[in-house]
Amino acid sequence: MGFIRAAPALTAAVLCTACAGGGASPLACTEIGAEPGVSVTVGEDMADAIENPVLEVCIDGCRTYQLELHPGSETVDLGCDSDEPDGSCAGSARPNGTLVGFVSVDGLTAEEIGVTVISGGQYYRTAATPEVVYPNGRGCPGEALQLSLTLDRGALSA
Repeated sequence: MGFIRAAPALTAAVLCTACAGGGASPLACTEIGAEPGVSVTVGEDMADAIENPVLEVCIDGCRTYQLELHPGSETVDLGCDSDEPDGSCAGSARPNGTLVGFVSVDGLTAEEIGVTVISGGQYYRTAATPEVVYPNGRGCPGEALQLSLTLDRGALSA
């Protein structure tokens, strides 16, 4: 009879331990969130040919968005001062000839959508499925559906 009375308390203790990661400190989440939308990277080979780009997104009907592009960059590793856990490392951004942009798009779903980049009378089309991104990791809030596209060598791809 004592086991039956102890079972709810034991179950609660096990569940609380599981939530805390087995006795480890609780997961720390930042207040960073993701915005639903579409990111576009234009490859170096096409960057000079892009003029006044527009992004068309077709979910339930099509909507167009002005696509503001900015110079892209890559990270250059400048090394670490130590291999110790409290050591510091540095990096620097170096322009790489690409262009990058992001358009906030409400109504994205985890189903395939049609997207088109329109520039200078050229239409670059593809179909792709947005994916959930977790800026703080899967155990924290702030996730959103996003689609990442690349326009390179005359083709748009996800």
